[in-house]
Amino acid sequence: MDHAMECREGTALVFLHGRMTYTDHQDFRALLADLHRTGAARWRFDLSDLRFADSTAVIMLMVARAAAAETGAAIEFRGAAGCVRRTITVA
Repeated sequence: MDHAMECREGTALVFLHGRMTYTDHQDFRALLADLHRTGAARWRFDLSDLRFADSTAVIMLMVARAAAAETGAAIEFRGAAGCVRRTITVA
């Protein structure tokens, strides 16, 4: 999984690319720490360029939701399509 992050007007925008699997969990935790440090009131994840997500990816997104709640930030997941959307929907 590759990612890019930018902040605009109190919103942290996270763009996820490629495949999101178990092997990404440490990098994802580091991303969450970076998000926390931004102090953004809203975390928006763009999943439109994510080609694959396994069951661990779903858990990572749930961890992101909990991390946002701990900081008082709102969180959004947008753009999931194809097998990524199916994996998230089934979970």
